[in-house]
Amino acid sequence: FNYCYTAKKQRITIRNMEIDDLYPIYLMGEQIFTTKSSNLYNFWDEHLVLQSFLSDPDLCAVATVKEAGQDKETVVGFSFGTTIEKPRSSWKYAYLVWLGCSSDYQGLGLASQLYNVMLELFWIEKCRILMIDTQQNNEGALKFFRKLGFGHDEEHVYLSNSNK
Repeated sequence: FNYCYTAKKQRITIRNMEIDDLYPIYLMGEQIFTTKSSNLYNFWDEHLVLQSFLSDPDLCAVATVKEAGQDKETVVGFSFGTTIEKPRSSWKYAYLVWLGCSSDYQGLGLASQLYNVMLELFWIEKCRILMIDTQQNNEGALKFFRKLGFGHDEEHVYLSNSNK
C-alpha cells in the first residue's frame, strides 16, 4: 500500500514498513515510549521492533516525509499490528500494538491517518474486533482513542514476585 496526504505543508507518505525503517522507528519509539511513560507488560526495545516487523510485516506501517532538496525520506510515524485467533472462536481479533508519531508531527492528524491505514489492513485480514491498550496515566493516548470511539475501559491487575 502507499497512501499520501499533506500536513504541515509537506507531503506525508504512509507505506509498508521496510527493514531500513526499523532503526529510525526504534529511535523515535525510545523518545515516545520510554521517556513519557512506563508499561509493565510491553517494553520498547530493539528486539520488540524487529520481532514485530518479522512476525507481521503486512501489519506494519511507516509514515515518512521527504524534505525539500533531500534525497532521503525521514520517518515521522509508525504503527505495528498483529492478529489474534482464540481457540473455539470463529472471530479474528486485531491488536494495534504500537502507534507513534514524531513530536514535530503530533496534532496534525498523522496518528489518525496511521490508524485509518491500520483499520484497512485489519479489514483485509478479516478481523472483527480491534483491541488497543495503553497506560492508565497516558491521557494523550486515552483522549486520542476515545475520540476514535474506543471505550469500555477495563482495569488489569499485574502481579509479580521477585522473591525466589
